[in-house]
Amino acid sequence: MRKSVRQITDGAMMIALIGLFVIVNRQLLFLLETYVAFLMPIPILFYTVKYGFKQGLVVAFGMIVISLLLGTPQSLFYMGAALANGLVYGHGVRKQKPNEWLLGVTIVITAATMFLTTYAFAAFFGYNVMEEVGLIIDYLKTIQGFTIDATLTATLYAMYPLVIMVTALIQSILTHLSAILLMKRLRIAVLPLRPIHTMRISKPIGGVALLLLFAPAVFQYMKVSVDIQVMGNIVYLIALMIFLFETFIFLGLLAPKVKIRSLPTLGLLLYLLLPTVMTYVCVVIGALDILTDFRERVLYRR
Repeated sequence: MRKSVRQITDGAMMIALIGLFVIVNRQLLFLLETYVAFLMPIPILFYTVKYGFKQGLVVAFGMIVISLLLGTPQSLFYMGAALANGLVYGHGVRKQKPNEWLLGVTIVITAATMFLTTYAFAAFFGYNVMEEVGLIIDYLKTIQGFTIDATLTATLYAMYPLVIMVTALIQSILTHLSAILLMKRLRIAVLPLRPIHTMRISKPIGGVALLLLFAPAVFQYMKVSVDIQVMGNIVYLIALMIFLFETFIFLGLLAPKVKIRSLPTLGLLLYLLLPTVMTYVCVVIGALDILTDFRERVLYRR
């Protein structure tokens, strides 16, 4: 009896939290669902971990109803996606799925939601990709000495899905870390996170990425069509992100060694201030870390 009362009380509390979120979100002109969307799956996630998937479905239905009563159709869609995320994640925790699985399903659901809202239902959610990219192009035209050609314009349009994917990745990581921290605080058993020193891009991927960095220059020299040049620019950006990721992993490992905990943050600030120079620096550090024993020599003096 006491367990049932606690279960009902927790469910009512989770629904009340979602109701409060919807009200505050509406008063703040929907800023919460834009900037703290990674927190939306947490209430149902916690409840599913504690009481199971079937009980989580009941509470999720209550959350949908209160979102329907207090929110807008757009907010209802975001809430439905967040609830699906939390239910699947919570079920995975109960089944002791590895963190890679949990993060993976979160990325898939988040990315699918973003692509649906940006492309499939763009008019319903008020998105206009052409207009947003047009604003970026108009801004670039104001920069003295900056040339806008057909290749750059096409690249900006082609980059938009990549930007959505990166945004989904960042949001999913924030959701994953928030869930882990919450469950640890509530003393819920979770599998340990993978140690940062074990994270490293494989050498074959690093080698291919290094070659892909030269794709734009090669395609421009060959004077291929605009479509192929755009493809070269896209693969260049993907390869660059691989080396940026590896560089920041290395800085995270180096920080305690040099006793500068904010070293990754400082590196990010430098990259934002000096993007051209820091791009080359990050490529060099990332390539050395992936393809050589640079990490062992610098960190462990081997």
